[in-house]
Amino acid sequence: MEPLKRRKSSVRQQPEVSEGGFGWVIVLATCIVLFFGLGVNASLGPFFVEFRLYFHESASKASWISALIGFLTLAMGAPANRANNRFGCRAVVMFAGILSSFGFIMSSFANSIYVLYITLGILVGVSNGLMFSPSVAILGQYFNKRQPLANSIAFAGVGVGIIVLPPLFQKLIDIYGWRGALIILAGMELNVCVSAAIFRTPESKKRTKVNEANKNLLPQNNNNQDAESERNCVSLGCSFCRVLGIDCHLLCESYRYALLPYVCFIMGFGYYAVVVHLLPRARVKGIDASGAAFLVSIFGISSFVGRFAHGWILHTVRFVTGFKLCVGTMVLIGFCTCLSALAYTFETMAIYCVMLGLTSGTFLPTVPVAIKEFLGTGAIGAGYPLVNIFMGIGSVLGPPVAGWLYDITDNYDIPFYLCGALFITTVVALFMEPCLKKLDEEDYELVLSSSVAGSGNSEELVVSVISTV
Repeated sequence: MEPLKRRKSSVRQQPEVSEGGFGWVIVLATCIVLFFGLGVNASLGPFFVEFRLYFHESASKASWISALIGFLTLAMGAPANRANNRFGCRAVVMFAGILSSFGFIMSSFANSIYVLYITLGILVGVSNGLMFSPSVAILGQYFNKRQPLANSIAFAGVGVGIIVLPPLFQKLIDIYGWRGALIILAGMELNVCVSAAIFRTPESKKRTKVNEANKNLLPQNNNNQDAESERNCVSLGCSFCRVLGIDCHLLCESYRYALLPYVCFIMGFGYYAVVVHLLPRARVKGIDASGAAFLVSIFGISSFVGRFAHGWILHTVRFVTGFKLCVGTMVLIGFCTCLSALAYTFETMAIYCVMLGLTSGTFLPTVPVAIKEFLGTGAIGAGYPLVNIFMGIGSVLGPPVAGWLYDITDNYDIPFYLCGALFITTVVALFMEPCLKKLDEEDYELVLSSSVAGSGNSEELVVSVISTV
């Protein structure tokens, strides 16, 4: 009866995938899309410095551009998922590439920081959200056991972007000005459309069939716990969630999964605050423009290494789970960020950038792995947009708050101390996870036991459950 103790979501969702083949081409295409999506997002620091100087605005006002981009990139996950289901990944990502290019072109004509909120913050943010979620979700249709490796290669595009784009943007700004550089960037974004043309759904669509078949394994008319959970979730505003295409019932389905929104909110707040103000902080400390841009490239190189490291760690160190790796890297980021206040030279700042890149690069690709551990493989597509919403909320608050603290204190050390302390608080989730795991096991053991008791042929149900798992 041990298999019956498995979680409900693990029973109902185990899609069959090809584990490679044309999937490696999809991985390459996703890598390029993320290069021009998240890679560009994290490399816009040279432009923000120019915006502040040109429009004579404060750091907090300029930070709202990056905050909007980061928030919409993550918050658009659920609408992008619905658009992906209706129109297909190829059409959605190609439209996103065109929209992103249009946003950068319109930004080159901006005459105030508030215009950039719309053209750069909203248009580019929405387009990046439409790129990100479908591109990552399609990897799950081609990989299961090799998904950590596929995620590592695909997310490496972000690291490569952070390595090469900041010095490139700074050079373009020096030669053509920030307006001309934005027009060139608009043309570069059209490469997303070329990569999206490769996307296609596998011919075998067993995912939907397996999900629909497994839903019948647990009769809902005899399951009072599920009905009670649904009533509780409705009171939390599920009507609004359904409009956005978010399955917030997952928060009621797994106690451990409910830890991820908190962890991702802190990550969104602190990560985006630190990355956005990394280059301006270096300039304030006396580092020249080229040296500050090179610091961002160092961060990108270490982030590139970190995105591959997570797959090696999860495959090599057996006692490390995806969730433990997520929280462990955040705690390490916290200590490094607090100590970064002591960095005043290029060399010490470079050391901090290396640690920040390694830890953050390890965290981001590990989030889908943690969702898989808590909800099962087939629930990644539903669980990822929900945690991205919370990460997006954190990303829209982090950079402006950090900029506001700098404006009133004239010191970047204060916001970095705040972000470091918030990172460290996530260790609480690590201690809570074993207790919640026991509650999950007890809960689903009761659910499956009641399902077997209510079934006409319990032995047949057991065989079905075992074969599915």
